[in-house]
Amino acid sequence: MPVDLTVTGPDTRWRATGTVGLDGRLEVKVRLRLPPGFVPDVGGMTFLLGALQDEQNRLNLVLQLDGTLSGPRVSLDLGATLQGAADTGSANPQKGLGGLLDKWKVR
Repeated sequence: MPVDLTVTGPDTRWRATGTVGLDGRLEVKVRLRLPPGFVPDVGGMTFLLGALQDEQNRLNLVLQLDGTLSGPRVSLDLGATLQGAADTGSANPQKGLGGLLDKWKVR
């Protein structure tokens, strides 16, 4: 069954597109725009997400849901995340990553 669901709030937007099979199989992409300044805690990779913030200090991410409803696998689709940023001009990940690398430069 096709899925196309959008949830919009004052500071966020979530859009899920793809398919959910009658047998419970998932193939869904979730595009989300998070509130300004919010970076989810994903352990040691949290600082990398911070580098992907756009000019409004927001994260625009693409997640891939695969597997089954009872055992979904969730992963960051980094290629689509970076491509979406390039397509919309809403984020400048190269600028953010450059700033992160600048912090590690030897002075």
